[in-house]
Amino acid sequence: MDIKDSDLKDLFKLCGSFEWSSKMRSDPEVRFIQDRCNALLSKDYKIGIINNTFCSSYPLEIILMGDLDYDTIEDEEGKSKTRDEILASINNHEQEAKRLEKLMEESKLCRCRQRIPAPVLVVRGRTVARSAALSESLEYAYQTGDLSALSGAGKGKMRQNRTHLDTTWLNVLHVKHICDLMVENIRKIMTLRLSTSENASMEYQNAGFHVSKLPYPGVEAFLNYTNHVKSISFPAPSWKKLDSELRTAVEFPLPDPYNWKQYQTWTLIELTQNYIRYMLHLLRSDPDPKAGILVHCISGWDRTPMFISLLRLLMWAEGEAHQSLNVNQMLYLTCAYDWVLFGHQLGHRLSNRQEIIYFCFYVLQHLLSDEFSLSLGPNAPEVIALQKSKEAAASSSSSSSSSSSTSTTSPTDTNDKVHPLSEDWTPPASPQRSPVKSPSASSLASPRSPK
Repeated sequence: MDIKDSDLKDLFKLCGSFEWSSKMRSDPEVRFIQDRCNALLSKDYKIGIINNTFCSSYPLEIILMGDLDYDTIEDEEGKSKTRDEILASINNHEQEAKRLEKLMEESKLCRCRQRIPAPVLVVRGRTVARSAALSESLEYAYQTGDLSALSGAGKGKMRQNRTHLDTTWLNVLHVKHICDLMVENIRKIMTLRLSTSENASMEYQNAGFHVSKLPYPGVEAFLNYTNHVKSISFPAPSWKKLDSELRTAVEFPLPDPYNWKQYQTWTLIELTQNYIRYMLHLLRSDPDPKAGILVHCISGWDRTPMFISLLRLLMWAEGEAHQSLNVNQMLYLTCAYDWVLFGHQLGHRLSNRQEIIYFCFYVLQHLLSDEFSLSLGPNAPEVIALQKSKEAAASSSSSSSSSSSTSTTSPTDTNDKVHPLSEDWTPPASPQRSPVKSPSASSLASPRSPK
């Protein structure tokens, strides 16, 4: 499918002129955009299509690309099927489609605005999903008419049911890591709880999920951001609404001079860089080859699409995703699918000068080095930091037990068994990857060849 410059202009013109709502779902232009996105996704993935009947601010269809939990999705005889068999069955509206639709329908009240976890990207067999924050009893009562959810006992029952249904669906998607971008644990208006983070209780941790709290400012931080670009001034964002500290569920050392404890002093560019570093670390380091990640903010239509779009573009540039797409096709897919069809109010944001979508593409030039890659080179800052930590630990150990003899193993023998971000890993003596040229303002770099 050829995407011309005029197609991109038409997309931006259309998306900047309307507000996404349930009424737009019947618009033939939206159907046309959805069909194009489906075609672009199918160029590199076998996809399954589920009709979206549960969330008015999501795409017309939810596209499944990654492996599903075979223990959950079985045929009528209880036998597991391969991924391709499942996806083919879904497209033929067979039993698997009905089961998945039922799971989605049941879990829709678990998330704010019914924006359930939706798979949007697959990298090395790992799913990247997106959603809104967890819903609270007020929204549950409004959607269901069950006022008992507002009482003490009713709230407890509602939250228990919410956790069960939501984690069931997350397990089907093989999500293990949750990256929460909210700056608060509980979103309130006056004393009313509207939405909440998985970090607010231990329910998700107890269920086996790794919940990382990565506070990231909302769209108000991007007010007139193009003015900052022109003046080359990138101040640290305001943290007035912050009521939850940063917490990484998986240990990950940042390169010098960064320290997680100092995150409130970082500029938006530095904050974005370090969060992308961390998300890539989750995608490369978990010993479970299917362990995926979920990224969300409050509503999931401003900060969330920015990080999803950046991950998609970086993986495409590295040859890890969408290898068949050219520059125009990739730009169309991420703008149409990640931003527009998932409910980003582009026209409203631009009219208020909240230019987060501009920042998304501007910050790409600060994400071009090897450290923003799934395949870290020996000179990547993270590898150097771990190597220094390893040397310091070895030095301390040798000084305390200098008389004891130890056996040594060559790096060649151990590297095949140890993950590159383990403290026991020794970097191979291979040259650093050639630097990638910064993209121009009007285009993106061509994808690098997959390794």
